[in-house]
Amino acid sequence: MRHRYLFAGFYVLAVMALIWPVYAWFGGIRPFILGLPLSFAWIVGWLIAMFFAMIGLYLGDNRRERG
Repeated sequence: MRHRYLFAGFYVLAVMALIWPVYAWFGGIRPFILGLPLSFAWIVGWLIAMFFAMIGLYLGDNRRERG
């Protein structure tokens, strides 16, 4: 059950990082990361992080069902 709370907390953190107050800080900056503008790389990075968080949640649920 603890992994679900951790995932929920990480999900809230990711949503907050992708909406106005936090995302606006990165909107006007022009450096490029792997050819992407920083504002787009910020979104892609959080989507990749959420992908791995969901894999962790899935594996945690499977481990609990087996044990």
